[in-house]
Order: sequence, then structure tokens, then C-alpha cells
Amino acid sequence: MRLDTGCEVYNLITLQTVHRLHMSDKVIIYSEPICTCLNGEQLISMGTLVLRWKGKRFRKIFTTVFHVINGDSLPWEVILGAETIHEHSILKFAGFGGASPILPKKTKDEKVHATARKQERDRKAAANDAKVNADIRAKEEAAWQTRSNADGSNPGSSGVNRG
Repeated sequence: MRLDTGCEVYNLITLQTVHRLHMSDKVIIYSEPICTCLNGEQLISMGTLVLRWKGKRFRKIFTTVFHVINGDSLPWEVILGAETIHEHSILKFAGFGGASPILPKKTKDEKVHATARKQERDRKAAANDAKVNADIRAKEEAAWQTRSNADGSNPGSSGVNRG
């Protein structure tokens, strides 16, 4: 199964895969163009099929509508579109498809840029922390000054108990 975040709305399954699953009788047949391929041709859905499925190494069972596509040389059997991936948080399942997503390695320039961004973010965070701490100290000092002035202006608060 392939995940295709570029296939925004539709989930796709090949007619050959439907036959192999012995589910041809479950297809709701109608012909509909569902998108334009990169080569400019229309991708035509033969109909839809509701499947219950799960990925490798996790228990959750999904129920999903797939558009059935007839094609002899398609390089895939099943494609999950972006909407389904997002709706079911598929990428959070580390075991999906037998492997977790592999991200491309960063180039040396990308690593240098990322390091510089992190250092800049850390510098700004430290400056903000220092400003917050200075503001807290200033407020505490102002509150102490206010209390000292209030205590000093009260004639009965000289610290001597007259009782």
C-alpha cells in the first residue's frame, strides 16, 4: 500500500487487486473521471468499493471507500489519499506498511542552516527569559517599595509596640 499526500481526496485500488481479493461483486459500478494525471490524461474510476483493512503490526481496522481503477501497468495496487491519511492519523502508526516513513538525509548546507536557526532561536529564548526575569524583579522591587512607603508613612508603624 502506498501513501500519497498528493492524491488529496481519493483512495485508489486497482481492478486486478479487487479481483485478487474476490470482491468484484462488491464494486458499485459507475464511470467517473476523478483527477488529471501528470501526463495530462484523465484518471477514470470504474466505481467504488468499501473495504475494511489494517496495516501490519497494529490492531486498528479501518473502513474506507476506494475508487476502482482499471490499468494494466499501474505501479501500485492500493493508494491511500491525503484525506484518509489525515483523518485516521496514519503517519502516527510506526508500523504502517511494515516500516516507518524514511525522511531524506539533510545536505551539509541544510544541517548548517538548521544549526544556525536553532542557535538563533536559543539566543532569542535566552534573551526573552532574561527580560521576563528582569520584569519580575522590577515588579517585586516596586511592590517592596510600595510596601515600604506605606509602612513608613503610617505613624503607628514605627515598629514600637505601644500596647
